[in-house]
Amino acid sequence: MHIRATVLVPLIERKIGEVLRSTDPLERFTDKTVDPQRFVSIAALSIAWSGDEQALKEIGKLIAIDEKRFGTLVRNTLLAASRIKRELADSLHDDMFRLAA
Repeated sequence: MHIRATVLVPLIERKIGEVLRSTDPLERFTDKTVDPQRFVSIAALSIAWSGDEQALKEIGKLIAIDEKRFGTLVRNTLLAASRIKRELADSLHDDMFRLAA
C-alpha cells in the first residue's frame, strides 16, 4: 500500500517532536534497541527528501524546536523538490518523444 506523503510526513514530524520533548526518548519506542538520536536524524531527512510543500511545513515545526539542528533541512527539501521536478520533466519529455516517434 502506498501512503501519501501528505499523511506520512506529519506523522513522522509528530514522532520526532515526541522524542525530542521526552525526558526519556527511548521510552517513546516499543523497540528498546532504537537509537533515538539516530531515528530523529534519519526521520528528519526522510521528511526533507519528500521535497514538497508539506515537507517544508513540517521542517518549519522542527526548526521551531531546534533551529541549529534542523535549519539546513530547508535546503535539503528544496534540493529534493528540484530533483523531483527534473525527474518529472525528463519522464514527460521521454513520453512525448516516444509518442512522436
